[in-house]
Amino acid sequence: MTAYALDVAADVEYVAIQAEANNPDATVTGAGERALTDGDNIFEITVTARDGATITYTVTVAREAGVFACPVKSMLAKIAKLQKIPYTWTGAGTPAFASSN
Repeated sequence: MTAYALDVAADVEYVAIQAEANNPDATVTGAGERALTDGDNIFEITVTARDGATITYTVTVAREAGVFACPVKSMLAKIAKLQKIPYTWTGAGTPAFASSN
């Protein structure tokens, strides 16, 4: 098996990839701490034998997309203030904007 996958939450910013060769004469590249972005993050770990033969392992870390959050009440207050529209909202149901006409 040369492909591995992992799903992580949106608040995970880094992963630490640890890899070591079974043979002390082989070298490993690509391991270490890696920053994540939203979506699929693909990392390659390459093991090189003393004779130059290589095997590449692929690690795919899928990070959930972050969600932009703006409290509705705060957003409504800003919109109403910009437009000078009176509004009421109790946090449930649909906000009500009062007409100035």
